[in-house]
Amino acid sequence: MLYRYQVINGQGIRYQGQLEAETRSEAALRLQLKGLFVIRLQADWLGLISRLKEAQDERRQLVLACRQLSVMVRAGIPAGEGVRVIASGTGSSKNRIAAAFSEVYCLISGGASLSEAMKGAGGLFPLPLIAAVRAGEAGGILEEVLDRQASSMEKDYRSSQQLKTALAYPVFLLLMLVVMVAFMLIAVLPVFAALFDDMSAELPWNTRFLLAMGELLSENWQLILVMLLSVVVLLKQVKNNSAADMRLNQLLLRIPYVGRLIQLSELRCWLDTMSMLLAGGVLADEAVRLSASVLENSYLRQRLRVAEALLTRGEDIYDACCQAGCFPVFVLELINVGNASGEMVKMLAEGAAICQLEAETIEHRIEALAEPVAVLLTGALTGFIVLSIIWPVLEMLTIYSHVF
Repeated sequence: MLYRYQVINGQGIRYQGQLEAETRSEAALRLQLKGLFVIRLQADWLGLISRLKEAQDERRQLVLACRQLSVMVRAGIPAGEGVRVIASGTGSSKNRIAAAFSEVYCLISGGASLSEAMKGAGGLFPLPLIAAVRAGEAGGILEEVLDRQASSMEKDYRSSQQLKTALAYPVFLLLMLVVMVAFMLIAVLPVFAALFDDMSAELPWNTRFLLAMGELLSENWQLILVMLLSVVVLLKQVKNNSAADMRLNQLLLRIPYVGRLIQLSELRCWLDTMSMLLAGGVLADEAVRLSASVLENSYLRQRLRVAEALLTRGEDIYDACCQAGCFPVFVLELINVGNASGEMVKMLAEGAAICQLEAETIEHRIEALAEPVAVLLTGALTGFIVLSIIWPVLEMLTIYSHVF
């Protein structure tokens, strides 16, 4: 649920914003834990609806804000002052980006670091961005991290928009297929059921299957709806359970195309962050620890923790990455070359570029395959349903033609 609030911080500054919480009490508690005095807190139903429409624009604004903050930090302006300038220049106070940066500024004024302030700003900032900023603060390369994160988010945004555009028609076909199948099973098949009951001949297996499915849907739709909602709740509980979430993320990596795309996208972020940290003089084991937090996939994050532990015990970075067991061969080869030549930073950056290129190639393959697969599936299922209805009717007509 989305809540709109007005609060006063410890310096007496009043500001407003929005945050997501399960209940109003949880929202109030989160604000109070930040040391804020709540003046007004209410559910924002209109904001929840408009939020769906503004999500794309917010992502573009966030990319631009990161770029602006990078420029200001590079120019010697303190991060807190840069955040204040962005908050005052992103539009009206109703703008969610402006509200988030206003909250970040208040938290920084209270003594928090930039990464801590982003983490406490109502969930607007992506976790990989927060982790990268934390790593940049630790390595003293905040401006470079912000610039690269802005470029990375811009590429991800462009790729996701292209993928959504390419998948719009296949998704529409599949939705229409679901509606058509439900209509045929619930409304059309019962009309023929009575006719089929009067037939002396045994119905084909496919017709019996469709009749059983139609009866199941019409008589137990409430149970099916409850089961679907239970699956949603179960997936949410899995995300809250670290062991189950890690297992689920491991299974996701085994899905053809999708798993490879996830792996390459995650490793691109990790390699890019690692190259920045090593270029900033951070030691390898500390760089692995800091950069592992930019990964969203918990299984890959855990495998990098294994590599970090091996590095701490004195293992070579190449051997540690091999034993981690989550790197493609070409990444391991680049790490080995970088380790032997002393050009680790350059090799890691090259690995990030290759991961980006391969991820884009897989996205193009998915785009190319999605439409014909959706059309084929729609045609096959439609043909199956039509054949299941026509087949017994034709058999009945054949019997009657012999009789008369």
